[in-house]
Formats: sequence, C-alpha cells, structure tokens
Amino acid sequence: MNMFLSKLRWRIQIPIENILAWCINTYDVRPVRPYGNCPVQAEGYLPTGAYYYFRSRYTTWSLRIGKNINEVWEDSAWVYTENKYKEHDGGWISNLEVVRNFNKAMKLYLRDNGI
Repeated sequence: MNMFLSKLRWRIQIPIENILAWCINTYDVRPVRPYGNCPVQAEGYLPTGAYYYFRSRYTTWSLRIGKNINEVWEDSAWVYTENKYKEHDGGWISNLEVVRNFNKAMKLYLRDNGI
C-alpha cells in the first residue's frame, strides 16, 4: 500500500477503499459518495451543472444524466446501463467499484456529447 494513503487512512480513520475511490475519480466529480445497499446509489452534480444518478442492484448498474434532478427520470436523460453482476451482487458492490463504473460511463457520456 502506498505510504501516503496508509498515513492518510490512519489519521482520518477512513476505509482505504474510500480513499482509493476518491483517488481514481478520473472526472473530478466531487463527491461521488455511494450510499446504501440493495440498491447502491450515488447522486450529485457534474462540473457542467448536469445532475447524475448512479444505481446498482441485482445484476445491473446504471448512470443517468440530465440537465437537472427532474430530467434524470425523463426521456431526454442520457442513460448507460450494464448487466455485469451475478444474481444479487450488484446491490453489494464496493465504493471503489462504483467509482470504476462511474468513470467508465462518464467516458462514454463525454464521447457521446462531444465534450
């Protein structure tokens, strides 16, 4: 384990998984703070002001992006869904896995929107 991460974890008592998740947050979306189980969720605003909602449950995870919190649920939202997990594993993924999935979807969102 990286010495810096080890010392940081010890000083602020945060699970190393959460620190690693923050470190690999490629698109500088702060915070990507997953919460809950069955489903695992995360939501917030992108640097552009668009609203995002991440959800993982059963075998599937998805990221929805809209101009605002209401548009995320409308047809005009950008949506990426991936069927990735066994049976009910999607509802118990780690914070690190959430950020990895988020980064994957963000790369596609930026490509699709010419950003």
